[in-house]
Parts: sequence; C-alpha cells; structure tokens
Amino acid sequence: MPNHSRTQEKRPTGNEGLIMIHLLKDEKSGVLIGLAIWDTKEHFMLAQKDMARALEGINFELLEDAPHKLYLAEPIPEAP
Repeated sequence: MPNHSRTQEKRPTGNEGLIMIHLLKDEKSGVLIGLAIWDTKEHFMLAQKDMARALEGINFELLEDAPHKLYLAEPIPEAP
C-alpha cells in the first residue's frame, strides 16, 4: 500500500506547543486531511491569530469542493 502521509515533526509555525503536523490523503475519495497535534488546547487557541495571518488572502473556494470541517479532539483516557 502506498504511503499517502507527510509528517513534519518540527514546529513549522514557531508556535509553542505544536508537536506535529500530518497531511493525509484518503485513498478512495482523494480528500486531503490535515492533522495537527498540540500539547494543549490552550496552545492551539493562542496560535489562532498566527494561523489566520498565514492563510490571509487565500481563496479557499478555488481550492475546496466543500466547506472544510474542524474537529477539536481530546485523548481518550486509558481504562484502569
């Protein structure tokens, strides 16, 4: 099976708390999935202004077939 994943383990934005970014592609639909792992939700929230500034001026209507979805997920605690 081909590897449709790119991982960047450095902190590409310089934002504290950013652990890793993955870019994945669904094999059937071709949908791109971006996954960013942060130390805490607070680190993610603090980086919002920098992320908005980095994406400023990009016309996503030209790039996307459907509106993007944002999921804020938390780890599931291990069972005792």
